[in-house]
Amino acid sequence: FLNNELNRWVDSILRKLSFVGESALKQAREGHRYNDQTGNLTSSIGYAIVVNGRVYQQSSFEVVKDGKQGAREGKNLLRKLISQNQEGIVFIMVAGMPYAQYVEAMSLDVLDSAEVMAKKMIPKILKGLNVGAV
Repeated sequence: FLNNELNRWVDSILRKLSFVGESALKQAREGHRYNDQTGNLTSSIGYAIVVNGRVYQQSSFEVVKDGKQGAREGKNLLRKLISQNQEGIVFIMVAGMPYAQYVEAMSLDVLDSAEVMAKKMIPKILKGLNVGAV
């Protein structure tokens, strides 16, 4: 009985985190203010939900314009971060192009608004499931 209840609870958390991931991904890809000339920066944005080192869900890295390099960089960074997060339930979101932090520093919103959104949504989800603080 306890195992079944725990599994249902974890499945519920993971489904809700998937919704957060898709919402944050949409915000990051569509809500930015930078001019993505090549498509690489937008193509490098993605997320994964990892459970004890195993990927539960991972976004696709859709290629925008000529952004094949961006999609590749995003996948590589996400893979690296997944390998570094082998315990518990982990939500990871990336912008894989090395210059993403510089674009963010110019207040052009690569992941900032998506992060704010996720940080608001996740506690509400956990509170709704009667889970303690994260």
